[in-house]
Amino acid sequence: AGIKDSSGDLAQFQQGLLSEPEEGFCWIQGEDLLDAPSLLMGVRCIVSGLANVWAEPYVAMYRAALAGDHRKVLDEQRRINALARIIAAADGKGLVAIKEAVACQGRSTPHMKVPGMRLNHKEKERVDQVVRKLGLARRS
Repeated sequence: AGIKDSSGDLAQFQQGLLSEPEEGFCWIQGEDLLDAPSLLMGVRCIVSGLANVWAEPYVAMYRAALAGDHRKVLDEQRRINALARIIAAADGKGLVAIKEAVACQGRSTPHMKVPGMRLNHKEKERVDQVVRKLGLARRS
């Protein structure tokens, strides 16, 4: 049993994490921008939508946390922060930004099942630009 918190409220999250939960209970961080501080506080699980675009920094950060390498944890968080710019580039449309970024890598199409969930041309270009800047693009 556990709770995934995607609220982005680190104060609230750490209150739960650092309380004395029942044995086997797990607090899960669901806000990508709070992964490093959460891991450094002892969280055992993170759930990330952005990892669909680029999983490597998440894996490296988790391994670094297990090894006690705090500098590496923070370095990987910086890479994740750069990736998270796709959300701002899409004017906060997280799911659609992720889908577009994966399409830019040639691993999917940018089409969403719900017709209203689309990026306009400007948002699409900004997301693609972030992906290209990170060296993750495969689509021209």
